[in-house]
Amino acid sequence: MRRYFNVIAGEGSHCIQLYGEIGRWAECNPEEIVKELSEIADSGKHLDVRINSNGGDVYAGLAIYQAFKQTTIPMSIYIDGVAASIASIIALCGKPLYMGKYAKLMIHAISGGWFGSKSELKSIIEEYEALENILAEVISNKSGKTVEDIKAQYFDGTDHWLTAQEALDMGLINGIYNTDPVEDSEPQAIYKTFMNRFTEPQKQEDMNFQELRKRPSFANCVTDQDVINRISEMESNASKSATLEIELQAYREKEQQSLKAEIKDILDKAEGEERINSQSRPIFENILNINLEDGKAALAAIPAKRRVMQNLHEGSIEPNTSVWDKRQQEIKEKNKL
Repeated sequence: MRRYFNVIAGEGSHCIQLYGEIGRWAECNPEEIVKELSEIADSGKHLDVRINSNGGDVYAGLAIYQAFKQTTIPMSIYIDGVAASIASIIALCGKPLYMGKYAKLMIHAISGGWFGSKSELKSIIEEYEALENILAEVISNKSGKTVEDIKAQYFDGTDHWLTAQEALDMGLINGIYNTDPVEDSEPQAIYKTFMNRFTEPQKQEDMNFQELRKRPSFANCVTDQDVINRISEMESNASKSATLEIELQAYREKEQQSLKAEIKDILDKAEGEERINSQSRPIFENILNINLEDGKAALAAIPAKRRVMQNLHEGSIEPNTSVWDKRQQEIKEKNKL
């Protein structure tokens, strides 16, 4: 199945992510979400809705709320980071709701900026009051408190931030899922930590797949089976990585030895040509180790100080006979010396 605007299709369930601002032109678009619900309505799979939003347009949020409330798709809602303002209302649509251990739920009165005539502003105030009655009713249905109590306590002009435990105590959510991170996020550490939990029967009740889904390596895992498959993949990659690291280390050592030998040859030649001496050799060795090409260029810029006699001796044509010696022999023979 294809990936929709913000739906991740999994093997056993689908996931809608309400991550970002809510509005017609924002990340969480009610029109797109309604279309996506229609697309997956006949799939027979469970739907997870994951929320991390500061809110947005009230009317757009109410449209999403109504779509979630009326859908016949079995679904659960998870607040991963924050569900604030109208996002908190969407979360309270009547489906099973869970919050991350460190997530936040924020409730407040409607706010906005308007201009117009006195009668127009009066009608806007009336609309605000009507909307607040609707929002208070949603919270009331979840918490069991009266609409009047909700308005008096939460629609007082300030933002009310609730922890997961406070929301649970109020009856707004159905449970809290753990989001404690794994101390070592390397693939081998993640595999060892969570695969041990999974394979030990006495600890299976401690296995919380939601913990893993919060980590980047498991971002596309929708179902529990997806998580298990990803862990198996990481196990295989960890084994391959170990072999590759050994091969890579051997290659690095070989390259270092080759470079060391090349630098020695360059320095020996430069010293033989009297471009450098034993005192200046360590300086140029450091330059070559830092940047081989710059070091070679620096050595080439130093004039060689070899004598003609040395060059002639290096140009021997016959074994053990230099050009100089050969020339001297020719002179002697010519003059019969």
